[in-house]
Amino acid sequence: MLKKFMQKIEGINPWHFLWIGIIFSEFFTFIMNSILSILWWNYISIDLLLIGSIDAFIVAFLVSTIIIYFVKKIKATDILNRQLTQEVKTLRGMLQICCNCKKIQVDEDSWEMIESYISEHSEVKFTHSYCPDCIRILYPDMADDILAEIGSNAD
Repeated sequence: MLKKFMQKIEGINPWHFLWIGIIFSEFFTFIMNSILSILWWNYISIDLLLIGSIDAFIVAFLVSTIIIYFVKKIKATDILNRQLTQEVKTLRGMLQICCNCKKIQVDEDSWEMIESYISEHSEVKFTHSYCPDCIRILYPDMADDILAEIGSNAD
């Protein structure tokens, strides 16, 4: 319901609400005070109209200001929500991945490197390195020296 209301008032200047509220409040107060004056005293009391008008103006101003504040907050939140929604890219579902080379099946006959697939479907960028276990497997003679070098660079 609030979303429909926000869509209807999207292009309206919020300050128009202030003036509409004040005018409506003043008109309503004038009518009610006139009716009550006639019922109680058989004439229209100018003092009652003046006091009622001032009171109505203050109340309308405060209520309209509060409405404007919340409308602006809702619009700002909606804009932020739209921006964040556009920025988020998610990977969903199940991906078939090769047990050996770790390629992902894109179509029935096509496979793609996992790095390429994830980069295309998200904001992730990859850089490559070796984990300590693979360094020991691929470079068994130099593994200790390489790991020591990596460890000293990390500090």
